[in-house]
Amino acid sequence: MRHYALVVDKAGVTGPRLTRCDDFDNPPPFTPIRVPAGTTIPITAMCTSLSSLAAAMTGIMGAPVVDRTELTGVWNYVLTFRDNSQELTGRMKELAEIENVPQLPVAIREQLGLRVEERRGPVDVIIVESAERPSEN
Repeated sequence: MRHYALVVDKAGVTGPRLTRCDDFDNPPPFTPIRVPAGTTIPITAMCTSLSSLAAAMTGIMGAPVVDRTELTGVWNYVLTFRDNSQELTGRMKELAEIENVPQLPVAIREQLGLRVEERRGPVDVIIVESAERPSEN
């Protein structure tokens, strides 16, 4: 089926907002970032795998996203991108243009040093064959 693969854009290089979590028990302090309300979506993670980022992107991209970065361990990242699900108008559109907020594929490349590739092939899926209301005890 159609899916996306999250891969490293340039071998051995990560983006400025993607850093390895060196101490799982003491992640770095959260640093808030400025984003105009209603125009962008920030995703912030401390000491988590990149497969969790791929899972979060699945809903946004509209197709399964599979982690193919081969970056092991846990990572800290802040990803800020424009929400394409709504047409921006008026002040929100103006703020997005002023802030130069990129769409998700561009943000992934510029901020994290990763990219999203569209592919076709086998993907793990869950198939629910039936569902029933639980019986009373």
